[in-house]
Amino acid sequence: MLDASNRSATQHSIEIDNKKIKYTATAASITVQNEQSEPVGRIFYISYCVQQKGQDKRPLTFVFNGGPGAASAYLHIGAMGPQRVVFNEDGTVPPMPARIVENPKSWLAFTDLVFVDPIGTGYSREIKQDKSTPEKKTERKR
Repeated sequence: MLDASNRSATQHSIEIDNKKIKYTATAASITVQNEQSEPVGRIFYISYCVQQKGQDKRPLTFVFNGGPGAASAYLHIGAMGPQRVVFNEDGTVPPMPARIVENPKSWLAFTDLVFVDPIGTGYSREIKQDKSTPEKKTERKR
């Protein structure tokens, strides 16, 4: 179930290989239900979709980070997204505040992107049923 109240879309552009790419960035969450149509979790994602004429069919890549407890942020702003965090030349993190710049190596040049946070990572959460009151549902904080 897509909850439109948990959705924000904005328009942007980036230049990659001397080509201006216009895209829509969307941050949203999807509620996952069990067989009894009860909500059991909320999955957060950020998508980047190119809006160009003449491109009816464009590849779509879903990006998940590996390992338990790892959100998609590392691949999102560290490698594939249209913006990235600036690191020192030796790969270490510079002092705060972090600097964000356009990513000329973004995969957005050849595919639309959806960065997904599995439940229990990033902003994705499990929704626990409150056993004392059948209708009451609570989000479990991690």
